[in-house]
Amino acid sequence: MTPAALSAATACRFSFVRGFIRRIVAERWRIERVLFDLDGEGRGTAIYRVRTAERDLNFIVFSDKIPPIDTSERIIANRYDGVALVTQGPLDPGTVETARVEAPKFILARSGPQAIGWTRCNRGQRYFDRIVESLAAGRQPASDEIARAGYILRNNGFWGNGRHGSAVFESFPPAHPLSTPYMAEMFTLYLWRHFGFDLVEHVARAREPRAAALDPRLKRYLGMGNASGLGMVPFVVAHPDRIDTWVGVREEAIAAAKARPVAPDGPDTSRLLSLLARAIAFFGEDGDVDDGLFMPPRLLVADLEAVRGAVREFANSGRIVGQAPAHAWEALAAWAQTRIHRASLELLHALLIELYPDTADRLAARLIVPARTHDVVPDMTLAALRRLLRADYGWAFAIDLAKPGARRLFWYYSRENEEPRIGLRGEDPGEAHEPMVGIADLVQRLDEDLAGWPEDTSVADLLWAAPQWRSLVARIQCASGLPYGEIRGNPLAENFQPCHVIRFALSLLGVEKFEARSSKWVRGTFLQGAPLAEDVAEGHEGDWLYPLRPDIGTVP
Repeated sequence: MTPAALSAATACRFSFVRGFIRRIVAERWRIERVLFDLDGEGRGTAIYRVRTAERDLNFIVFSDKIPPIDTSERIIANRYDGVALVTQGPLDPGTVETARVEAPKFILARSGPQAIGWTRCNRGQRYFDRIVESLAAGRQPASDEIARAGYILRNNGFWGNGRHGSAVFESFPPAHPLSTPYMAEMFTLYLWRHFGFDLVEHVARAREPRAAALDPRLKRYLGMGNASGLGMVPFVVAHPDRIDTWVGVREEAIAAAKARPVAPDGPDTSRLLSLLARAIAFFGEDGDVDDGLFMPPRLLVADLEAVRGAVREFANSGRIVGQAPAHAWEALAAWAQTRIHRASLELLHALLIELYPDTADRLAARLIVPARTHDVVPDMTLAALRRLLRADYGWAFAIDLAKPGARRLFWYYSRENEEPRIGLRGEDPGEAHEPMVGIADLVQRLDEDLAGWPEDTSVADLLWAAPQWRSLVARIQCASGLPYGEIRGNPLAENFQPCHVIRFALSLLGVEKFEARSSKWVRGTFLQGAPLAEDVAEGHEGDWLYPLRPDIGTVP
């Protein structure tokens, strides 16, 4: 759980977007377009009704086309190419018109009792027009031209769970289609992706009525773009119980896969070789990418080639690098741990999880982590509290906070829109309102304070006299024994790299490819290869992991 180790994280079967797709396919959700009133440039209103197993959901889109100079990835932008409201139940015209008035306000927007949340997107500047031009000319866009981005629209977040007066997730009954973690966020990604297909075809037909329709193979290949920034860091820090569960479930699945008996000529071996081949081709499409932070795809591909060689040896001879193992995947992972990069090893682990969907899907039920109140245990003695500190936060005491630059940064939320930001300590305003992000610093300062108190003092007495420690003490008590709950690093250090943690959070959600665009935000793509709306309605998910670039000519 060091930041550098988190940077090696990769999506797997437990990623929330994978769970979302499995559910909507199993329940055969149906997406119906009930309004599509757009001009030739794609400005106007579109409404989609989604028929789920339990109730109807609505996706109300207010589409625009903004100049490239006004396009921003940040949540403080004033305009976007698309703003949408998700609602539930029957849809009345009043809700649509109220949403139309409120949409431009965004941060200050209000919504009624039907509302689940707001979401925004921008067009992919590099490829949107290219796709439209190709379709208008009567041909498919060349797949090699659009493979680099892999999307038409780029998501700019979701705001719900009480924000803007929207419904609170805890009020949803268990059978509600968006009741489980991050289903609402994944829902908006999927609907934006669907709208993007309709949008490019509409704009192309406005230019040329005989325009080609986008080939379904290209649609499946294209996903939904995403750009995420600093907000992911305080999110990960704020939820040690969730992070511990999500990482722990993954580790348990890896261990179970390693313990499986495997035959050299068995289906598991063949499946792993097939997955390796697809992963090599998938990441090989970006062979020239190198953002200077994450491991370049060309190195990942080279590592996967080496792993494939070891698996081929096992398939042919029953040996892993010359040894006849009792457990082939355990031996393979042990060999890989000393031969390939950490990111490549984590991808291999994801592939091992994929081999055994029965085990993974059984464990996935534990990803639903009940919300914790994080109340203090008032009768605990300070001696017992300090023992917890020593048992669970040895990593925090190992950080030298007296070293120059160790406390150079502080985190804060902007007053205007609650956007997470980083300031320079002693220079920028806002330090007095620093949230609980630098856990190592807080733990060390708490320990120093506790040293001046009698050991038999209760936590209640401590907090009566020093209430500023309440949140930290509650965290320490509630997170006791969670091995994966904390980022074992120092987010206050001048050399702290937020993108390591941002990538980790995005991998939990389901991003496959990553590119650091600066030291503070990461670009990626969701849903590449995912089934289309018509596939979902037929209950057909397909084998969409690591989709390969479709071989489609330019002639329709």
